[in-house]
Amino acid sequence: RELRKVMLVKGQMRTTPESLQQGLKRLSDHYLRHGFLHAELHPVRVCVDIHGQERAQTMTLPCKEDAVRQKIHVTVVEGPSVEVAKIIFRGNKFFNNRFLEEELYAFMREKEQYDDVFQPITTETVDQLGLSDRRPEHLGRSRGAKAPRFGRGRRYVPKYYLEGVEHIVGIYQEKGFLAAQATDACNLEAIRPTRVKALQFSPYAVPLDDATLSEREELGSPCVLMDEDGDQLVLIVTVEEGVQTLLSELTFDGHTVFTGSKLQEVSGLSRSDAYNEYQIRTAVQAMEKLYRNHGYMFVKGQWDSSFSPDMRRAKLSFEITEGPQARVGRIRIDGAEMTSEKL
Repeated sequence: RELRKVMLVKGQMRTTPESLQQGLKRLSDHYLRHGFLHAELHPVRVCVDIHGQERAQTMTLPCKEDAVRQKIHVTVVEGPSVEVAKIIFRGNKFFNNRFLEEELYAFMREKEQYDDVFQPITTETVDQLGLSDRRPEHLGRSRGAKAPRFGRGRRYVPKYYLEGVEHIVGIYQEKGFLAAQATDACNLEAIRPTRVKALQFSPYAVPLDDATLSEREELGSPCVLMDEDGDQLVLIVTVEEGVQTLLSELTFDGHTVFTGSKLQEVSGLSRSDAYNEYQIRTAVQAMEKLYRNHGYMFVKGQWDSSFSPDMRRAKLSFEITEGPQARVGRIRIDGAEMTSEKL
């Protein structure tokens, strides 16, 4: 039923060869988006004449004139879902490979939590959940029941791993690497086969759905190596860290109620910290909260920064507009019948 909806357009689909090809393309893209890179579709058009006789033929040919109705049969060979066995990072120095790999897997686990594209209900999913064998544990599981090789977040879906690479860039920027770049694309012809845990992995051109292909038009193909069984891959991510920008100077202007030292303490910022705009905005909010807790309800904090020519140092200045202090005047209580206003 789910697959039928994918093929249809607004609940309908014409039976012309062109319309059916378009429906099959949508179905193929659907499987690619779910991480089934090896899925095969085998369509057959079944023509039924007035006597109820059925004649199977290739889908690319229309039925003859004596056909009164027709059926479309699509046999789907899903093949194995592909999991990421290892992510190799190149060009990274500040963060080691293990940290970046775990960060990317953690990002994918979060995606999996809110997106159902990672676990379509198939016989393989049932096997992985341990539902295909109801016998007591001491009897063991049948050979046909597969146990998951890896933890969650390892199913390879190109679109979401591309978002994961952008997440890696964000981690670098949080540490002051403002010009950091990362890509999972490469020239596959220049990549040599590699071995990971006794398995041989060779360069593999990942099939992409139209939407992902459009997004990657300027990036190029994912840098992927596939094992011989076609169910595990190695992903290569290239990082260009650039220089790290650190805070070299902090200044506070416009303050009269609190000292600069107090404001810096509340901000949580210090010299030699990594330049992080999120932390800077958080610091402004913390200082405004301090003022409001003391009655300065109209306080406004602003910040500005300047960088050295080599982008290694940043001067950060805060401008505080304190505004008047609000005080409680007359208190008026309406509707108090059982309790006096004085109380």
